[in-house]
Amino acid sequence: ELESLKQYPVEILSGLLYLGDEKQSADCSLLREMKISLIILLSQQSMKGNQAIVNFPVDDSVKSDLYSSFERICDLIASTIDSGSRVLIASPRGRSRCSAATIAFLMKHRKHTLQ
Repeated sequence: ELESLKQYPVEILSGLLYLGDEKQSADCSLLREMKISLIILLSQQSMKGNQAIVNFPVDDSVKSDLYSSFERICDLIASTIDSGSRVLIASPRGRSRCSAATIAFLMKHRKHTLQ
């Protein structure tokens, strides 16, 4: 019964920025319902869909270089949000890579500290 419940991405900035997994990023009805305009996918897998998808092929490994993509990721998020559209940051499990990109955005564009 629990498997049939729809899981929604985590809302980071109210009505603007969400963090989720690959399954949520591929669910067209969920994306349409949430009015997601841009998906930032942090995965080795590429994906096609109705929404704009920008894929950063970052492997889930300590040797992966996510840092060099932060500037572009943060600027994409900022420009999309500034236009009033919604962004979903997604990775296969929706954990470490998504969180790192989200934190980078909040620190760079919203002037949050790491604490």
